Amino acid sequence: MFKSHYTGGNIRDRSLRQIIEEAEELRFNLGAGTPKGTDHLWGFCKTCEFAELCRGGCSWTAHVFFDRRGNNPYCHHRALKQAEKGIRERFYLDRPAAGIPFDNGQFALVEEPFHSPLANDPLAFSADAIQWPESWQNKTPVLTPTI
Repeated sequence: MFKSHYTGGNIRDRSLRQIIEEAEELRFNLGAGTPKGTDHLWGFCKTCEFAELCRGGCSWTAHVFFDRRGNNPYCHHRALKQAEKGIRERFYLDRPAAGIPFDNGQFALVEEPFHSPLANDPLAFSADAIQWPESWQNKTPVLTPTI
């Protein structure tokens, strides 16, 4: 049976307020500004100085990668803080999705030295791999004066 982690009910059956306040799938979002509001955090987000304000960023992003919310790997602040410590994070597919509606796989997060060579990953991307059109190369940008 399919179960959605973010579906709390149908507004034809209950009011939106009831759904948000009573559905266990959505209650995690009610604790803002309280210690309970950060109970779901883990990994970097659990230790972040912005934890109470941010509460792990986009719940769906973290859930899609790690099969649970509370540790957003795409946080810019996180990347900057990790870089200051000489750390780079990389994730890889640990368990593929089963293929049912709204399914997700599960990724594992690895911390490694910032300047270590990248793993041999066919999906890895770097700006060096961009094939710029010839017409874009060696052109001086046209600057327009502002008034």
